[in-house]
Amino acid sequence: MTIENQTNYLQLMFCPFGYLDLECCVNIANEINKNNDWIFEQIEIFSKECEIKLENIDPVGTCLNAILQIAREEIYKLLNIDLDDKNFYANVYSNYLDSSFGIENGGKKKILAKLKKAKISIKNLNLATQYFLDNIE
Repeated sequence: MTIENQTNYLQLMFCPFGYLDLECCVNIANEINKNNDWIFEQIEIFSKECEIKLENIDPVGTCLNAILQIAREEIYKLLNIDLDDKNFYANVYSNYLDSSFGIENGGKKKILAKLKKAKISIKNLNLATQYFLDNIE
């Protein structure tokens, strides 16, 4: 095995995630004005709280879950909507690069209608909440 191959293997041992997964995490973080430290922190917290080894974590899904939590708190505070409620049930479908947000029962339309009724512009929401609302499927 060459030095380059050994180095690449060693790097993989320290960082089990694929380049495209990490690039996706960086793009997501940049959209909500966060940096690499935030990404690392989210993955580390998830690993510790769930007692999961790093190599078994979906970094993209973990970042989306962190964003969902921020959005969940802001939406509840502003609109008294619980995104865990069966009428909304917002969640993250974790599948690495194919990770995405989901929401039940037309929840996005309901949230947008309540924001409009409360005269709250989406542009005035936290960037994470904006990202969530822009990316709900």
